[in-house]
Amino acid sequence: GWSSWSSKMSDDEWETDPDFVNNQSEEEQRWGKSRNGVQKVDMNSLKEDVINSEKEKAKNKSGFQRGYGGEYGLEDSGDQTTAAKPGKKVWQPKNSFDDKMASQLDKTNKSLGEEKPTKPSPAPLQDPHHEETKSSPKEIANTESSPPPEPPIKPILPSKVQGKASEPRPEPSSPPAVIPKPPSKSPPPKPPGPPPPQAPAIPGKPNPQDEASAGEGNRFSADLRAKGLEAISTADSNLTRRDGEAFGAYHSYGQEKVEAFTEYINYTLQSDADLSSVLPIDPTSGDLFKVIADGILLCKLLNRTQPGIVFEKAINLKIKSVHHKVENQNLAINSARAIGCNVINIGAQDLIDGRPHLVLGLLWQIIKILLLKRVSLKEHPELVLLLKPGEDLATLLKLPKEELLVRWVNFHLVNAGCEKRLSNFSGDVKDSAIYIYLMSRICPEHCDLSPLQEKDERKRAQKVLDNAAKIGCKTTFVKANDIIAGNKDLNFAFTALLFNEHPALYVDDTSNQVEVATLLEEDNAEASREERVFQNWMNSLGIESQVHKLLEDCKTGEPLLQVMEKLNPSVVNWKMVNKNPRVQIKTIENCNYMVECAKALGLHTVNIGGKDIHDGNAKLVLGLAWQLMRHDTMSLLGRLGGDAKLSDSDLVQWGNERVQAHFNSSSRKISSLSDPSIATSLFLLQLCESVTPGLVDWDIVTEGATEEDREHNAKYVLSVARKMGCGIFLLWEDVVEVKPKMLMTFLGSVMAVQRQKAAA
Repeated sequence: GWSSWSSKMSDDEWETDPDFVNNQSEEEQRWGKSRNGVQKVDMNSLKEDVINSEKEKAKNKSGFQRGYGGEYGLEDSGDQTTAAKPGKKVWQPKNSFDDKMASQLDKTNKSLGEEKPTKPSPAPLQDPHHEETKSSPKEIANTESSPPPEPPIKPILPSKVQGKASEPRPEPSSPPAVIPKPPSKSPPPKPPGPPPPQAPAIPGKPNPQDEASAGEGNRFSADLRAKGLEAISTADSNLTRRDGEAFGAYHSYGQEKVEAFTEYINYTLQSDADLSSVLPIDPTSGDLFKVIADGILLCKLLNRTQPGIVFEKAINLKIKSVHHKVENQNLAINSARAIGCNVINIGAQDLIDGRPHLVLGLLWQIIKILLLKRVSLKEHPELVLLLKPGEDLATLLKLPKEELLVRWVNFHLVNAGCEKRLSNFSGDVKDSAIYIYLMSRICPEHCDLSPLQEKDERKRAQKVLDNAAKIGCKTTFVKANDIIAGNKDLNFAFTALLFNEHPALYVDDTSNQVEVATLLEEDNAEASREERVFQNWMNSLGIESQVHKLLEDCKTGEPLLQVMEKLNPSVVNWKMVNKNPRVQIKTIENCNYMVECAKALGLHTVNIGGKDIHDGNAKLVLGLAWQLMRHDTMSLLGRLGGDAKLSDSDLVQWGNERVQAHFNSSSRKISSLSDPSIATSLFLLQLCESVTPGLVDWDIVTEGATEEDREHNAKYVLSVARKMGCGIFLLWEDVVEVKPKMLMTFLGSVMAVQRQKAAA
């Protein structure tokens, strides 16, 4: 009690000696006193000792962790150390598609417990959950003299299945008869010979719960493996690999796209006399890439998207040399740019060589424009039926064509009594139900809901395609496998084809039609040629936010910022930008920051504010887009050498000198970019001829006395400039009407080609 405690504490350990004298100064008490005679600790030596100690521990410790093993080998249950099989690489990084597939199949085989007959089975390790039995010396001798039977393979299960972690493991009363010894750190080399006899497994009573879990795991793994093998075989059958120039690099493309695009080209260009010798193309072969090589087919296909974008007489139909192929491919590439296709990193030689991933990428952009050409209020005023409550016709005009197509599908699904709604062209259409309801609505005399009774998805999808052939969709783009696989691009093309053939929209109210016509007139007046030219130029740069309506899409400021980043990657700090703003104040902040970036590029931003861009001020937005386009042209000239800050008068002087030097007395001359004589296109044709002699066929050129002749010459000179490699976006109307801003881009592009040739 208290007496014993007080007796123990009679001599306080913490009491101070009454004779103690404090002989330390205040400085020594604050900062400490030097301890002479006391051994100092060398921190560097201590740190090195600790590191060496940790390294020694890491050597003695197994490099494998508990569990299924995964990429790092397998571990049996128990306390014994697990090691990888000798002579086998446990893990290495996978650098190709085939290696990843092989690795995945190897893992699946391991999980199923498949046995490789060529390798001897390793000695089974002791299972601590089994009951231990003692072996007599006689039994041990018999075991050592005769090889043991191969133990059955047991799947590796996690510790939670084999035993509860909360229960302590029973300690054995005596050590087991035979304990496999772990290999030493540096074993001496053994002479070749038969493998030593392995210790037998220690018998024990298996756990019924373990057996049930193992069986269930085997069944699950078998089902998973079967599905994986089916998916791999299906993907491999449609996947084509093309090795690249770099080591280990390759591009893959789906054979289904090759077949779909080939069939669509055969259908679209079947009546073209100039292609009768090469059409139809066999969809199952690689002839598509061979036919593309001369550039004629691409030019013809582009003319279907926008008639006149390629002047037919400018195409080299009689290929006499590779030079003619290069001219055709340049014409196709630059014409595709003019309609908004992204042709970055696509050159004439790439198309001549038939690089599949580049050819298919360009073809898909052209085909998509063709399919969506008629998805508009101008072509189908009855699309007013797709208005949602609270929306007006102006809102419908601003929607992208892809969203209009989705609304069209959902409109018919609602009227057909279908509960499903389309939000994408991949997962939503895999079961074909949306197609069945849609086709029964747009063409009820040939299609019904009977395919829904088919339980097999592939057969159901095939019935959809059979119905599509009945209603006139000869080129369906998709096959049954493409529908159930959810191929986004091909399902999108199939849906657009259904709309083009059977829109099935009927408007009885004439007042709506009058309102639509009025809005279209206002829209055409506002969306001038300059606006369409600028949005095609912006899209050709490969920006992330595709521009469909220039004034509407630029209200957030993001498309213009992305263009500025393409022109000068260091000018935009995206941390200052509000991504996908939904509040007005955030969009105005983006527009204000965009104006600051325009100033950093050296653009004139007087009287331009972020609020003006947000409000869609046509004059200011078009002026800013024009400055960006001019900056792009002048930057290209600066990179090719010379002064990047050229004025319009400098370009005019350069053009006059080039023409005068090449044509002498027959040369033409202009006073400015507003000279009325430019309307005949004769000066522009002479300028192109002076840069690339022999390019112009003067038998095609007219004097330009009439409007028809001027239109003829203007269309021809644009194709001539594109054949020589000019990336121009102006239209033939800009030449005939003598638009100085657009003509400046023409002369700048021709000067850039001339400087490129001079540098080469």
